[in-house]
Amino acid sequence: MNAGGVRRAVETWLEGRIAGVGLGLPEYDDRLGQWRVALLARRNGREAVGEVRVAEDGAVVFCTDLEMAKTRCRRRAPVPKARRREAITFRPIPSRIVLGDASDVLADYPPGSVQLETAMRENPYLTRH
Repeated sequence: MNAGGVRRAVETWLEGRIAGVGLGLPEYDDRLGQWRVALLARRNGREAVGEVRVAEDGAVVFCTDLEMAKTRCRRRAPVPKARRREAITFRPIPSRIVLGDASDVLADYPPGSVQLETAMRENPYLTRH
């Protein structure tokens, strides 16, 4: 059975049982040997409101309680949280081109503002051999 066959089996099984529900992408759960299909509420932003599990032969073996799924479908869409509009500030750090040992110049920068040592250790082109 493929994903299309699973969708058709779930749509057929749901006919007349619940309205206003769409189906998510069928996923095969190899631990259970079953297909899992999310029930999505169309009214409230396609929020997952339940799940249907289908055996490999196309029989529905589990479903979230449909009354609970109907109740979840009637809920309003969650209101998205407003993002804070604070400006990000950075400390001005002067750019320098250094010839020689960079550790002499790092003492002039604020602690934790430059991670040159880490970059040099991780980059094989910058390390001395």
